[in-house]
Amino acid sequence: MGLYIHAFAIMFPLIIGPVQFFLRRLTPEARRAKYLPLHRWLGRIYVTGALIGGLVGLYLAIFAFGGFVSALGFGFLAVLMITSTSIAYIRIREGNEFSHKEWMTRSYALIFAAVTLRLLLGIFQGAFGIEAMPAYQATAWFSWVPNLIVAEIINIRRRQTEAPVSV
Repeated sequence: MGLYIHAFAIMFPLIIGPVQFFLRRLTPEARRAKYLPLHRWLGRIYVTGALIGGLVGLYLAIFAFGGFVSALGFGFLAVLMITSTSIAYIRIREGNEFSHKEWMTRSYALIFAAVTLRLLLGIFQGAFGIEAMPAYQATAWFSWVPNLIVAEIINIRRRQTEAPVSV
């Protein structure tokens, strides 16, 4: 039952994330005037799904196929997902839009681990012939660590182009 709750909850932020990033690309005037209410409602659904999915995922990590290595990888993923999403929410409530964007980028990178995991399992087992147990143990980590590195690269580039100028 827990796996179904986890998958159902994570489905919402997984789908909503690209929509939110697309809305962010619109002009500031269009975002604020027309799409801000939509962005806020989708954001509430995203945060709810991410927090529920992360909490249930943390519980499920204890029972992960692959033993301690997998449990640790998925446990860290769940904690980081809950933390990054919570910080993003706190930042926007404080009015810090720039920091909110950075933390939401991290949050979505961690949410996207659901997709990366399935791709990597197929590659590890199909293309490389790695057995199920070691493949799953590797993907417990490789499904989210590279995603987080990509998120940090995006955030570094964002800081170089969008960061508020200090006076």
